[in-house]
Amino acid sequence: MSASLSLLPPDYERRDASPRIIVLTAAGLAVCLAIVLIVAAWIYRAHYRQLPTASRDPVAMSFQHGATAQTSLARDWVEQDRSVRAHLQTYGWINREAGVARIPIERAMELIATGPARNAREAPAP
Repeated sequence: MSASLSLLPPDYERRDASPRIIVLTAAGLAVCLAIVLIVAAWIYRAHYRQLPTASRDPVAMSFQHGATAQTSLARDWVEQDRSVRAHLQTYGWINREAGVARIPIERAMELIATGPARNAREAPAP
């Protein structure tokens, strides 16, 4: 064990973990952080000084057109929802030649709930 200690150079700990370098690095980071915060505060004040005073209602300023304003996404969502609901609540053909039709989902759930229980072995193969 003493042989491994003798292999290390004499000032090994002081050279690798210099407190002076650590303190200078921490001080440099603190100065940089302070500069960034000062610049950010200056930009914030310069930008928001031009805006109207805070006495107005911020909600009214955010939504200028109120509940009547809709984005195209909101309009498309309503149209798509209406289409899906109509598809789920009506009868229609999926493939007339093959005899495949769709039925309203409420009716399908009734048929499944009241229909005869089938054993997995009796189910037709796909």
